Amino acid sequence: MSLTKDEVRRLVAVAMAYDNRNAGEAVVLAWSSAAELARWTYDEAIAAIHQHYAERTDFIQPGHITGIIRDRRRDAAMRRQLPASEPASSGTRERAMAEIRQALGTGAEQDAVQVACPACGAEPGQQCVRRDGSRDPLRTFHSSRHEALSIAT
Repeated sequence: MSLTKDEVRRLVAVAMAYDNRNAGEAVVLAWSSAAELARWTYDEAIAAIHQHYAERTDFIQPGHITGIIRDRRRDAAMRRQLPASEPASSGTRERAMAEIRQALGTGAEQDAVQVACPACGAEPGQQCVRRDGSRDPLRTFHSSRHEALSIAT
């Protein structure tokens, strides 16, 4: 809804009170056009004028008002929160994690770490180590660990 000419005159009068400008009907028409194009509301425009003069000393122009209103609207939109979504079920989480592991190429490896390794004795959650007894971790898991996982599940 556009501002009325009387509302725009009141806006210009508020600006005049701050900066002692001389404003005629041409200013009212110009501000009316800007208000319509930028969809100002009266309350937003009044607040923008007061904010402008609380922070700055230069003559306010319609572009200043539009910028302040736009910033306030953007800020208000960003502060609105979306409602929280329901927690995912365990099945949904498992499927999502399987997709992630598959995309990363680590699915079977990560699943295998859930069981102890029959070949090297690595505990669940631990990386397999070399069979010679050195504690140098392997990059992959022993195949027997994958077999143990399939038996366990």
